[in-house]
Amino acid sequence: MPDHNISIPPNGAPTTEKNCKAGQTVIWTNKHASRSVSFLTFPGCLTPATSPVSVPHGQPTPDVYTVRCDVPHGPYGYSYQFDPTPRQKHKTAPTTGTIDVS
Repeated sequence: MPDHNISIPPNGAPTTEKNCKAGQTVIWTNKHASRSVSFLTFPGCLTPATSPVSVPHGQPTPDVYTVRCDVPHGPYGYSYQFDPTPRQKHKTAPTTGTIDVS
């Protein structure tokens, strides 16, 4: 079980995950009922450094990420957006989140 499970809320509100420490594990869970989410940028404090292509609705990221031991303390940003539904032509506006390494 990961140390931090960051929820991606259905309304896309920005989130901040506090008190992440070197060596702790992180996943994200997409809480939207029907839309997948795609990461646009990924926080540089995590390994592996590759973001998932898309996270299906109601599902966690397929990988567990670890806070790197060689990064300075501080905030690390990332961004994501919900994929369009079949009736939409465009994706939603990007949303940002932060992982605070302490």
